[in-house]
Amino acid sequence: MEYEKIHQKAEYILKKLKYLKNNRIDNVERFKSDETLQMAILYALQVCIEAIVDIVVLIGTKVYGKDYEGDYEMFETLFEGGVIEDDVFEKLRKMNGLRNAIVHAYDSLIVKEIYDNYNEILKDISYVTDKLVSTL
Repeated sequence: MEYEKIHQKAEYILKKLKYLKNNRIDNVERFKSDETLQMAILYALQVCIEAIVDIVVLIGTKVYGKDYEGDYEMFETLFEGGVIEDDVFEKLRKMNGLRNAIVHAYDSLIVKEIYDNYNEILKDISYVTDKLVSTL
């Protein structure tokens, strides 16, 4: 049952990644000025990262029987337990920070940084999702 939920979330991430790749913005000025596109891209990034965090929590709590104390704590628990490697741990921390910036830093979110790092962000989302699913 838990594996099924994890795989459903991974499939959801893949669908959102496809959307994000197909709707890549062609220039930063358009990304800054097109509020509808900006909101769609930011939302898709946010839900991808939230689904990844859900996968981490499911792996930690349901597969490895760890207690949930918080997202970062679960990242650390899986890293210290040898379930995830250092690069996945660091990417998880970075992505969760990005999600927090998207959700909580309304006016201070730097759209240009997301634009400049867009391909790397998508690559990290794909990589971490693959690595997490491969732990099962």
